[in-house]
Amino acid sequence: MNIDGKPSPVAKYDNATNSILIHTDEDSAVGSHQVVLRDCNALERLLELNLYINITDQSYPVPVTDIKTSFNLNNGDTLSYRIPKLVSPGNIDTPEVYVTTMTAQEDKYPPFLSYMNNTQTIVLFPNSTQVSGRTFYFSIIVKQMHSDSVLYPYYCTVKVGGPIIDTNYTINYTLVNYTVNWIDSKYGSIKFNHPMNMTWLKANFNSVFRYYWTNVDFKVNKVEQKFKDFEITNWGAKDNMTVNFTMTFSKPYDIGLLTNKHDNVVFQLKRGWQGNEAWYCQLF
Repeated sequence: MNIDGKPSPVAKYDNATNSILIHTDEDSAVGSHQVVLRDCNALERLLELNLYINITDQSYPVPVTDIKTSFNLNNGDTLSYRIPKLVSPGNIDTPEVYVTTMTAQEDKYPPFLSYMNNTQTIVLFPNSTQVSGRTFYFSIIVKQMHSDSVLYPYYCTVKVGGPIIDTNYTINYTLVNYTVNWIDSKYGSIKFNHPMNMTWLKANFNSVFRYYWTNVDFKVNKVEQKFKDFEITNWGAKDNMTVNFTMTFSKPYDIGLLTNKHDNVVFQLKRGWQGNEAWYCQLF
């Protein structure tokens, strides 16, 4: 694709898909670009189409107040921190935020950090001798929804008080994380990142996990809805890592009534168990 006989700095034609790919990270590309598409018809007549592309000056979202990046607490404390509202400069995109590991400090991500994505709230609840006296690191990433490059990382530090216990010599342990693979109406699946002792998990599942569902009014009423019945139907039969379950609701006809809002199923480790996420999965 050309402009004044030169390749366009912002657009490229993909012959495989017959598509025009538009992308740039260069500040110098901000402004209006005229791109000429040329082709010939069956009568070998030259056809031209002018495509005008407007590139705006996009920067990462900014918080309305400074984002906190240093946290100090003692073992056994609970600290909640809600990330400030983000604003997209010029309202040209939708701000997004998420929590992840810090570059070069991936092995020091706090295992007791829980991030509530629906309220943008970080919860820290160290409750183990394995984390006493140690420093942990994580990153808060703010970005534009429709860009993978327009973002800014806030590097955060968590210091836990107390004496250091060397787990390598005193405790033989394996750190295990989990995700909720999928939710489909009344069925779902949990996947662990390490093979589990399913006999132990079956006997202790309700002591480890909190699980409930929330309706669209949860931000107002804060009510955790109980299931009429919750049953594990598969205890890792294939890989000792995947658990399938079935949910029964007292009033299933009340779920998914609003098309622009979603009810959620929530899984969270109970206090005393090290965890990383409270998993919110949309029912519909």
